[in-house]
Amino acid sequence: MKAKNLTSYIRSDIASMDPYIAPSSMADIQSRLNVDQENIIKLDSGECQFEMFPEIKTALKNLSNIRFYPDSVYKKLRSALSIYTKVPIESIVVGNGSDEVLDLLFRLFFNNDEAIINCPPTFGMYTSFARLNRIPIITVQRNLDFSLDMQEILNSINGRVKAIVVCTPNNPTGTVTSEKNIRTLLNTGILVIIDEAYMEFSKTDNSTLLKKYKNLVIVRTLSKWAGLAGLRLGYALMDPVLVKEYMKIKPPYNVNAAANACGISVLNNLTQTKKNIQYIVDERNRVFEKLKQIPYLTVFPSDSNSLYMQIKSNGKQLREFLDKKSIFVRFLDSFSAFRLSIGRKEQNDKVLQALKAFELPNSNILEEDIYILKSIPGFNNDWDLSYELIRLVSSGYKGNEFLINAKPLSNKKSKEYQFIKDVFQCFYLGNQVFKDIYKRNPPVSVSNGFINNEALLISEPLIKQLSKKNTLGIATSRPRYEALYTLRKLKLTPAIIPEENIVALEDVPREKPFPDPLLKVKTILKSTNPIYIGDSINDTIAAKNAGMPCIYIGKEKLGDFQIQNVDSISEVLI
Repeated sequence: MKAKNLTSYIRSDIASMDPYIAPSSMADIQSRLNVDQENIIKLDSGECQFEMFPEIKTALKNLSNIRFYPDSVYKKLRSALSIYTKVPIESIVVGNGSDEVLDLLFRLFFNNDEAIINCPPTFGMYTSFARLNRIPIITVQRNLDFSLDMQEILNSINGRVKAIVVCTPNNPTGTVTSEKNIRTLLNTGILVIIDEAYMEFSKTDNSTLLKKYKNLVIVRTLSKWAGLAGLRLGYALMDPVLVKEYMKIKPPYNVNAAANACGISVLNNLTQTKKNIQYIVDERNRVFEKLKQIPYLTVFPSDSNSLYMQIKSNGKQLREFLDKKSIFVRFLDSFSAFRLSIGRKEQNDKVLQALKAFELPNSNILEEDIYILKSIPGFNNDWDLSYELIRLVSSGYKGNEFLINAKPLSNKKSKEYQFIKDVFQCFYLGNQVFKDIYKRNPPVSVSNGFINNEALLISEPLIKQLSKKNTLGIATSRPRYEALYTLRKLKLTPAIIPEENIVALEDVPREKPFPDPLLKVKTILKSTNPIYIGDSINDTIAAKNAGMPCIYIGKEKLGDFQIQNVDSISEVLI
């Protein structure tokens, strides 16, 4: 029997998934750099940077019966957690890290086609767990200050939505969701799963809501504050009815004996742990003030054990610079940002020193950079182009590197995209026109928009000559208002090109390089043999997909006919 391709045995949705990429382990970094652990500053995973507590060493030393399974319901551990959280033991479950607890909860709660709301930027494993358990995800992007977009969340709740998962303080931004907003979510009646992995570093504790709200589940961990990341120990607080169901599906011995013993030991000896937590909070506040003085960083307030900051440019070069100094932070390339876990003072000072020493390379965008990105199919309108240009330059790429690192835009509803679009529109339209169109205040002040500088590229006699012999139409990726504003200003509409012959961005479901705009114009013109004139690779692809010959204006050999300037059209058409 002929062997199958092994990937054919894999679930198709898993085979197509992107893996969650965790930071390198300390052992991997040591091996790669060939340096001692003492010379590595690893602040990329929120790990505890203090030495192992004596109580943990004692607990590990006293392990004697590891040949026997532990208590499968972990009565002593749950009892210690009950004292620590002031929540009854009947409302507590434990797991092999909060990751396993979350995975089990996702398995427990969702029937076929029941959806979960996720609010990025946040912990990436929520998406992984949802996909593994075949749970549809409704994405609601956070606001620009990383608070929850409550109105959009409430608008997204329908009969299909079973739950929402909220990380507070949020990973990676450290943002706290207010109790008022938590109550608002709970009052909708959907299941509210709160990830409080960083609760100890903030003043928030939502466990008091458990008595009133049966639809609340709180997930926590002992990895960060208790220093047990390597042993994997997490827990959840929820109604006893839910606990009973959780116990049905959890593996019988999912917390190993070492984690069980060390967890009990930490919970029974909290004096030094509380001092360490306060130390990290004080250091976080100190480092925050220092980071605000570094011009190429925008640092955000945090209530976790880390700080989130956006990089104004060259994240790739900053990563390489820190790597050479054996400093490791969590880079988030999709957001041109990184997260710095707070360590001991001497570690933090070395990081601050390195960040101050980093020289911001010249990040000016050249005209040739724009042309290179425009040569890639998919970046047809100026908003997409601007967003991707900022992302690439912020990541340290330039010129021809765009060709292999540019990514199609998958989420044009993100807050970052909308902000860049709004800023672009302000400069293009000017503040007054922006207000008239969008019915809100502009994000930047621009008195006179560039739209007023638009000029006619083709000579007026030539376009009049073309209109006498041909019926003219326009397929554009501009919004209709902008297209008509300029065409009327240049006196092309309605005199030469009637308004009904114009297909704009909002008139078709897909823009170029899809053929939709061209095919719609063809239908409007009732043309049997139209010719399309364009000046980008997206124009030529759209024409080919629409089955139309294309006259390409530019130096590249694209389209069916090439001309160097627009007035040379007469050589082809007249």
